[in-house]
Amino acid sequence: MKIRNLSLFAGLFALLLSSCHDEKKGDPILSPNASVFILNEGSMSGNNASITLYDPAGETTVADIYRAQNGRQLGELAQNILAYDSELFVTVSGSRLICRLGNDGKEKGRLSMAPHGDPRYLAAKDGKLYVTVYGTPGRVFRLNAATLTIEDSVVVGNNPENIVLSGSKLYVSNAAYGAGETISVIDVASFTVTQTVPVRKNPNDLLAHGPAVYVISWGENWDAFDLQQIDTSSLAVRVITKANKMAAYRNKLYMAYSTTDWGSGETTTTFSTYDPATDQIGSGNFITGDALSNKTVYMLNIHPVSGQTYISTTDYETNGSVYVFQDGQLTGSFTSGGINPTKAVFVNK
Repeated sequence: MKIRNLSLFAGLFALLLSSCHDEKKGDPILSPNASVFILNEGSMSGNNASITLYDPAGETTVADIYRAQNGRQLGELAQNILAYDSELFVTVSGSRLICRLGNDGKEKGRLSMAPHGDPRYLAAKDGKLYVTVYGTPGRVFRLNAATLTIEDSVVVGNNPENIVLSGSKLYVSNAAYGAGETISVIDVASFTVTQTVPVRKNPNDLLAHGPAVYVISWGENWDAFDLQQIDTSSLAVRVITKANKMAAYRNKLYMAYSTTDWGSGETTTTFSTYDPATDQIGSGNFITGDALSNKTVYMLNIHPVSGQTYISTTDYETNGSVYVFQDGQLTGSFTSGGINPTKAVFVNK
């Protein structure tokens, strides 16, 4: 795979924008079919969060498509991006914003969460958007996805992080800056907390897959990374393995586990699979080669149809890199166009 020069393509993109007729402004720059949007968190106090658009068919990238389409920065510390109902929703935690975008990156609406707290993660169902918001206690807000108007909120644990939907329930990780030890279960219909599930300390990442919800608890000192399985029927919890990142494809979980020896500064990353049907951890890495064996994995997302896997790395200071795998084989890589590439979402798949 050959990835075209990012700066060259950005120049061509700018030329395309300047040459558009007025009635064409806001049209997609690249075809949104099978496009991948990559959210870059940016750096602390840098006001440099961004979104990169990648077109797998044309093997082209447009860095900071939000700024190109809207004439301004996305904001301070982007947290989450969600593709829902042919639109994109982004939480910009440091700027306390929720943005609603078209599949071309052009903003269609925004909501300031400044009166309420820092918005973190998103889930959506039946025209409603659900967002976790920091606080003591924290809250989950329900919004009309089309208008970004707040309809209701419910109290959960302190400083909640991730949120996922499984069936008719929302699951919320109450991280509490490392002190939390619970998952809140919210009934979508009544929008009330119906259960509180104890888990390992500092629950963060969540993934709904089959009849279970998986949670990675980072530990009080951000050094544990215990992957646990919550049975959504019984709410029983058990520890599976160690993992920093996880994704699901078909019937398996795919996991990355990065550890750093702070004495030597050396990072080691391994990749594994988990089959819930057999309760077995796969032997060996699910990707071949050692391109990522000594890099910190910051993102792991898999296209739900093609199985194409997107993995990012970061050094927390410069633009990250994104590696693309198909059937375990490295097929290409490109710059993420921003610092700390944290999530890839797929549109018109």
